[in-house]
Amino acid sequence: MTERCYGLAGGVALVTGAGQGIGREIVRHLAAEQVAVAVNGRTPAKVADTVAEITAAGGRALAVPGRVEIKADVQAMVAATLAAFGRIDYLVNNAGISRPDAFLDMTEESWDEQIAVNLKGSFLCGQAVARHMAEQGKGAIVNLCSIASYGGQGGRAAYAASKTGLLGLTRVMAQELGVKGIRVNAVAPGLIGTEMIARNIPAAFRDDIAVDRKPLGRMGEPREVAEAILFLLSDGASFMTGETMLVDGGLLSGYFYSARGGVGFKK
Repeated sequence: MTERCYGLAGGVALVTGAGQGIGREIVRHLAAEQVAVAVNGRTPAKVADTVAEITAAGGRALAVPGRVEIKADVQAMVAATLAAFGRIDYLVNNAGISRPDAFLDMTEESWDEQIAVNLKGSFLCGQAVARHMAEQGKGAIVNLCSIASYGGQGGRAAYAASKTGLLGLTRVMAQELGVKGIRVNAVAPGLIGTEMIARNIPAAFRDDIAVDRKPLGRMGEPREVAEAILFLLSDGASFMTGETMLVDGGLLSGYFYSARGGVGFKK
């Protein structure tokens, strides 16, 4: 899973949207660091599969399925985590959905669903866990933003709006919770090789963005996002809060980069 040591051993983490993709990779890395993990997801079977994988490898894991946009579900998952492990040191708000819709055709239901899961869900989970962390006097939270937090993409109005809102929420959480010993940062991935990207982004567009417009010339891997998150949770980032770490292969480093067209200058 990982050969690095982030000094997180003995801690307890709650990770949302961890039944697949980036979330699953996050809990794998945390478990390898000897962190007890509460695994959330909206599909109980996927959550159970992730927990089984971790426990089979000797880790400590608890299934806490539920929908992050429903307050009662959030309260139940937090209560179950505290009952099983006694504390929550780390929260990763990873749960997210993306529904491809043209702006003029988007339904109100599609808009509401994406805002609810991606933004409201992070608010509800962040608030519930931060109240507990405040009693402890310390904790670390990482919100999963996106490169869509910085730039729009046709067909992703609700997704971009929700992730841009989450960027603002991260900064306000950091300001209010810092005095309580809680750090709040964000990671903004670019195109990462997950099920959601494969399902929602056309292959030709993925290839153009990943190969031509990224200086590193490839798609990212879930493990590379997980590594960034573990760093932000660790004491190595003890003086970082309210920050957003881009994990995008250099995509947003400049508007004029193109592997086919050159770097935009002539000698």
